[in-house]
Amino acid sequence: MKDKLGQVKYSSRFAVGLFYPPSVTNLNIPWRIYYVDKNQNDCLRFLAIDNAKRNKSELVMKSCFT
Repeated sequence: MKDKLGQVKYSSRFAVGLFYPPSVTNLNIPWRIYYVDKNQNDCLRFLAIDNAKRNKSELVMKSCFT
């Protein structure tokens, strides 16, 4: 059992949330959610404009997950 547990591989996951003031209404980004292919970027996997994703007009938040 200990040998099998020693063979387990882990990967770290990190998230970044960027908040913009309500006056920022147009980031000129054509997508709300974007999945990044591993061939496009070694680190990024998921990008989202959270308030656009939820059809909200409040504070703009951009998320990035690795």
